[in-house]
Amino acid sequence: SVGLRNRDREGERHWETETDTERVGDKERGKQKQTGKRNRKGRDLYTRYSTVSMADNLVAVMVPGLPIHTHFESTGVTQAVCRIPLPPSITAKELGSVGISLLRPDLIPYGSGLAVYANVQLANSRIENYSFVGSVSATNPSTSIAANASIERNGDPMELVIGISIETEQFIANLTEKAEERRAATHGTLAIAIARDLSAFMSSFTLNPANNMLQVPPDAINKWLEKFEVKFKRDPNFLFH
Repeated sequence: SVGLRNRDREGERHWETETDTERVGDKERGKQKQTGKRNRKGRDLYTRYSTVSMADNLVAVMVPGLPIHTHFESTGVTQAVCRIPLPPSITAKELGSVGISLLRPDLIPYGSGLAVYANVQLANSRIENYSFVGSVSATNPSTSIAANASIERNGDPMELVIGISIETEQFIANLTEKAEERRAATHGTLAIAIARDLSAFMSSFTLNPANNMLQVPPDAINKWLEKFEVKFKRDPNFLFH
């Protein structure tokens, strides 16, 4: 998926058009015809890729509180997506621990794995703004991911979109390294944002002019935490707005 890799920016996947897919497919078939390279089981890599991208029951997606989903639709030679409707009962908590399991590791070419992308969006809308969230392979067939759930429902139906793409182990390692760097930077920023939110809450209390100290009730921290949890359930990214 050379065409894809050139368009991968900061962990977001921009899917190929049909023309791109045909171009990459023709190029890959030409390489296979010229070199005659085979994988360990003697199958043509392009044939294997085509089988994987169109295979059902290849990957299982497990959202707590919902049935297991194994139906993926092919969007390219090496790509497929799964759309999962999200009922109102599904919150950021459930979307923070979505299980991904590779059911058919025998279909993955040697030296490759599945990069996993995710996004929460309005149901049946155009698929975009994917974020790389993890990977599975024959040697690591299952993982737990956290899906971005920053969009408020406002009564609108939502869906979780899971994208998978066959990539080399090295390419996946590079994506993982970049994701970890962003996560580390986010943790530091998050700590500062939480401190600022608490400071803003505490400053809402009355200042005692006699001693220049805030008059804070004993349960002030508990009240702040309750407000924090309500805002977080409504929008997990509220601290960064």
